[in-house]
Amino acid sequence: QGDGFLAVQTAAGERWTRAGTLKTDNTGLLVDSNGNPVLSQGGQIRFAPNETDIQFNPDGSILTSQGNKGFLRIVEFADPQALTREGDNLFAGGEPIVSTTTKVIQGAVERSNVSGVIQIAEMIRVNRSYQSIAQMIKRQDELRSQAIAVLGNPSK
Repeated sequence: QGDGFLAVQTAAGERWTRAGTLKTDNTGLLVDSNGNPVLSQGGQIRFAPNETDIQFNPDGSILTSQGNKGFLRIVEFADPQALTREGDNLFAGGEPIVSTTTKVIQGAVERSNVSGVIQIAEMIRVNRSYQSIAQMIKRQDELRSQAIAVLGNPSK
């Protein structure tokens, strides 16, 4: 909840994501849905096989049955629009600053701020407007052709 991004490690370096679908791989490493390691303030996060009851607290702290594992590296940007999209929910660039306002909500995943039904209805409306204007232009062209034919014929 907020404007924060999770830091992940990719082959191209550190990247930022808002996709919060996290899991552990077969070695216990916390990864995003693409398999990129999620970073804490101290590096990658690995859980031992005997660690259970994993909790992500609103402040980004990670607790397990074995104790505190540190804090998720959550960053914000002065201008998030200036970030470069790198597909698969990843962003690059910008000067990250440690987030103090973003809250982590365990079990929640950010949803799109776009309603599919509303967007389809809007697309249909725009398409109909386009068709109407195209028909009007076609009719104007036909009228212009008729006017030229009538005015250009001196016998009438």
